[in-house]
Amino acid sequence: MLYELQISNPEVEENEEILLTYFKTKFRNHIKDKVRKQESDKRKLNKVPYTEIGEISHRLRSKELFLDELVLLRGALKEFRKNLTDQEKEDYDKLLMNQRFSGRAKMRRRLKEYLKDFKDQHL
Repeated sequence: MLYELQISNPEVEENEEILLTYFKTKFRNHIKDKVRKQESDKRKLNKVPYTEIGEISHRLRSKELFLDELVLLRGALKEFRKNLTDQEKEDYDKLLMNQRFSGRAKMRRRLKEYLKDFKDQHL
C-alpha cells in the first residue's frame, strides 16, 4: 500500500507530513473497504434462499382453520346447541368454559360424534 502511494504521489517521499496524511487516509479507506467486503460476503452467505411455494401450498397441512372452515364449524356448533335441552345447554356452556360437571364425558362424546363429518371433510 505504501509502495502504491509512493508511485501515485511521488511528492510524499520528500514531505513526511503529507506522507502521513495520505497514508493514514489511504490505509483507513483500505481497511474500511476490506471490512465492507467481508460484511457483504457474510450477507451473501447468510441470505436465506427464496423458495416459491405457491404451486404446492395446497399440499401443506396447516393447523389453523381457514375462514370458510371456521364459519362452517361455528354454524355446526350453533346447530348442535339448538337441538339441546335447557339442562344440556347449560352443560354445553360449562364444557366450552372447561368446567367440570356430571355427564361431561357423555357430552364430549356426543359433540365429537356430531362433528365427526365436519372433521373428516374439513380438517
